[in-house]
Amino acid sequence: MMEKNVFTQKSVSDYYNTNFVNARFDMEKGEGRDIAAKYGVRSYPTYLFLNGEGELVSQNTGYMEGSLFVAMAQDINSPG
Repeated sequence: MMEKNVFTQKSVSDYYNTNFVNARFDMEKGEGRDIAAKYGVRSYPTYLFLNGEGELVSQNTGYMEGSLFVAMAQDINSPG
């Protein structure tokens, strides 16, 4: 649902592509399993925001409308 309805919205892709390095992993296969174990992913979808050292800055879950998804990212990306 996120891929179909939210990630394709211009406002979402513009903000995320400008401010983050984005990656998508299937947490039930391959390297996704290791990522899920490392960061304690237990439900889907889960959004992990990491700093340059791979440290978890924020972890959020569930379907979100585009405006809320961008607002969440703006909050995480804001100084302080």
